[in-house]
Amino acid sequence: MKVLYIGSNSRKFKKASEKYRFNVEDTLNGMTALKILKTDPSSYSLIVSEYDLTGNNGIYLYQLLQENSRLKKIPFILVSKVFDEKIYTKCFEINITDYFVLNTSKIEDVLKRVDSLLYKTQKPIIKNTKKEIIKNTEPYKFPLSKRICDIILSLFSLIERWMNMAII
Repeated sequence: MKVLYIGSNSRKFKKASEKYRFNVEDTLNGMTALKILKTDPSSYSLIVSEYDLTGNNGIYLYQLLQENSRLKKIPFILVSKVFDEKIYTKCFEINITDYFVLNTSKIEDVLKRVDSLLYKTQKPIIKNTKKEIIKNTEPYKFPLSKRICDIILSLFSLIERWMNMAII
């Protein structure tokens, strides 16, 4: 399976992805990526794009991909160097598959998510007549920081509920 990385940090991404089962190809800007994808839309299983691209941005590229019936089916992950609430909100408004901020997330977290998405979109391999599904990868595991944040938010919610019950 091939992943297309669009942006200037492709060397780090490629190096970190060596232990995974997918190949990474890269390009520097969105227009070149669009030409590559239109030439052979079925050759890429997933797209990872930086937000800041030469000449445009990752959201603009995603919107262009959505205009093509074959390209809009490819999962799309957007990565940004810094958190911006406008970018975050826009990503989920237009249904970008996932969004990562590189100064708070490790490249390894992005790669695990890529592997998870590839596993979900991959067609199962049928073996013998029993039709056993062979699983090729582990399921995606949320990073520890995300789990801790969820636990803390849940705890605050429970405390608030208990406080409201005590007042009544």
